[in-house]
Amino acid sequence: MATRGVRQDSVTASILITSAWKNNHNATDAWRIFALMDEKRIQPSITVFGSLIKAFCEEGLRKEALVIAREAERRGLTINTVIYNTLIDAHGKEDLLEEAEGLFSEMQNRGVCPSVSTYNSLISAYGRQGKWESAEALLAEMQASGVIPDVVSYSALISAYGKQKLSEKAANAFLRMKKNGICPNAYSYTALIHAYSEGGWHEKATISFENMVREGLLPTTETYTALLDGYRQAGELEKLKHVWKMMRKEKCVGSRITFNVLVDAFAKQGCYKDARDVIFEFAKLGYKPDRLTYNMLINAYARGGRHVKIPEILKEMSAAGFEPDPFTYTTIIYAFLRVRDFKKAFLFHNRMCKYNQQPDKETYMKLKTILDTKYAMKVERDQKSVFGQAQKQNGILKEGERVK
Repeated sequence: MATRGVRQDSVTASILITSAWKNNHNATDAWRIFALMDEKRIQPSITVFGSLIKAFCEEGLRKEALVIAREAERRGLTINTVIYNTLIDAHGKEDLLEEAEGLFSEMQNRGVCPSVSTYNSLISAYGRQGKWESAEALLAEMQASGVIPDVVSYSALISAYGKQKLSEKAANAFLRMKKNGICPNAYSYTALIHAYSEGGWHEKATISFENMVREGLLPTTETYTALLDGYRQAGELEKLKHVWKMMRKEKCVGSRITFNVLVDAFAKQGCYKDARDVIFEFAKLGYKPDRLTYNMLINAYARGGRHVKIPEILKEMSAAGFEPDPFTYTTIIYAFLRVRDFKKAFLFHNRMCKYNQQPDKETYMKLKTILDTKYAMKVERDQKSVFGQAQKQNGILKEGERVK
């Protein structure tokens, strides 16, 4: 810096650290500038520490960011609201709620006043985990302390309600936001549409989507996906196709979640060609089927009575590098039990045990009930072999319970 005539001080260093992160997205470059300051014996200001902490948090290095904050304190500097906001937001986004709450309490205990961004970070963290009571209480605390909630605050609260399928509460929060003179944005509408879809209020989700467009707000990938998922749950295939067509027309690129929602919706309705078309189209965007996609296909084929296609999907799944999990195996077992193909059901159960894929107890007991019925028909050998292995490898049977 000195050779170029640049003044060497904290302001310059802060600008350089911020630029290093924005240009390269590399916290290491930001750290090098900070280390150079130390070498030149330039005392970093709290602003410099704030820029460095933000760079580390943005790269997911929250532990290191916290160490840097403690180093600032060791040097006699006071952590301000901006730095606390950065740290709380970073911990909240990683679902480390206890740590985020700890930082929030520490901040208040030290007399550092939380801002609207502080509250929003924590409310959003509660929202992502569906902890609507905590989000609700924090919003009330926020108002009591004289901090006025904004569109982000209400949107996060609506999202929290949606995660728990509390559509009516979400609708009331949305109306309260508008009554307080806060204009909804795309995120607010998306949260509301998601809440309606999750709660089974599909018509209201459609109306909210139309209102959003009418108000000149551009639906995002998340908006379309929330609406598509609502139609998937309701089995409204024609409406789903209409929204999917609209999404493509607007050149809105879908996400991995959009992909799986569409595949599941088409496959469950027996539209296997449409499901395959979605897989082909998303493959061009770099979204290849994952284990969840294959499980949904297997489940749909099983429910649709197309169990003969299941081995073919399994081969495709294996070729893609995904091994079946307990859900895959139990879905296949039920598919063959439905058509009374006990031989193949036993085959896949044995394979599940062989590869140590333990089903949950509820699934196991359902399967046992079916095989108990088979036992009553004097077909004893298969039941003994299957549940003998299940007992040996999985240890799921209740204490005192034995295979007959």
